Amino acid sequence: MKKKLYSLMLVLTFLVTLSVKVEARTEYATLPRFDVTLNGQRVDNTYAEYPLLVYKDITYFPMTYHTSRFLGVETNWSEATGLKINKTGIAGKFEFYKTNLKNSDKYQVSVPEFAITVNGRYVDNMSEQYPLLTFRDITYFPMTWRFGVDEFGWDYEFTHQRGLVINSKKAETVKPEVKVKKFEDYSKTEFYNGNYYVVKTDGTSYRLFKDSLVGSKSEQVSDMEIKSFIREGNKLLFSSGDSYYSYDLEKGRINRESTVTNRNISAATAIRIGNETFYVDSKDATVVNEKGEKINNGAAYMSSKKVGDYTIIQFATKANSDRNQIYDRFGRLVYNTDREISDAKMEGYQLTFTTKNANGLDSQRVSVR
Repeated sequence: MKKKLYSLMLVLTFLVTLSVKVEARTEYATLPRFDVTLNGQRVDNTYAEYPLLVYKDITYFPMTYHTSRFLGVETNWSEATGLKINKTGIAGKFEFYKTNLKNSDKYQVSVPEFAITVNGRYVDNMSEQYPLLTFRDITYFPMTWRFGVDEFGWDYEFTHQRGLVINSKKAETVKPEVKVKKFEDYSKTEFYNGNYYVVKTDGTSYRLFKDSLVGSKSEQVSDMEIKSFIREGNKLLFSSGDSYYSYDLEKGRINRESTVTNRNISAATAIRIGNETFYVDSKDATVVNEKGEKINNGAAYMSSKKVGDYTIIQFATKANSDRNQIYDRFGRLVYNTDREISDAKMEGYQLTFTTKNANGLDSQRVSVR
């Protein structure tokens, strides 16, 4: 009875990597002050990228793509159906995300409103006593007794001596790559340091994978919905949900690329210029900077191309706006004109091009350095 009472008062939270378009209320959570052990593995919460959290005196435990599968649970997200969580009984390897930064004692979290199903049954998150939370763009799924024991068949207990201890029953350890074979290549590939990076799909979900040049190892690097990306140096830029992210090819980590939050950029184009990223709104084709501000008086984006260290952006004709803008490698606007630009090329350290009016009768050669 004591074990059951403790279990009822503890919530194990599953983290799944996704970004969602929802309205959410803001709350605050703190880090726990006790140990947590999963299937015999003790979790280092101090330097965890997705640490355990305590919300309303309930423990919330972080689960990413790998750690959720470590406990025999599979998660899947799509904009059409929301979040699906299902018991598999098959456990993958333990991989807890660590950083070099020490976590704070208190963090801001949100309560989302997207659709949720557990083993095929709908969950009304807003009426749950301990709802799902989002933190660092990760969804935390609350586990009550009915979820942990009835749905997933786990044993877990809490003592002051050992803290929170969770063991998933009848879980056979297998290599994670067994489950990714159903995915097939969907996008172009990018090669970096012995690996090919490509978006793959199983017909419904789209994920970023890393395929080794040697052997047949294929690893899913994120559970985020990713349909395409662009390569900029050692980064892959992509959108997921309402935000833009980058995958660091050297460190193997995903970071939020911008503070822009816009429900129309999920199918948009990212234009990377130096350290600046501009985004094309899929609704009206306007170009916004990282602060969400429209550039060029809100003229619609037509195309962009790189010539040497310069980027030329072409806009649709609009009153009080430029037809073309040229940015240098630092993201600075160095030239703008209401004329057409053609035949752009580098001549030494200078960018040269021809400008002409609408009928092509008045043209001139321009150099920018």
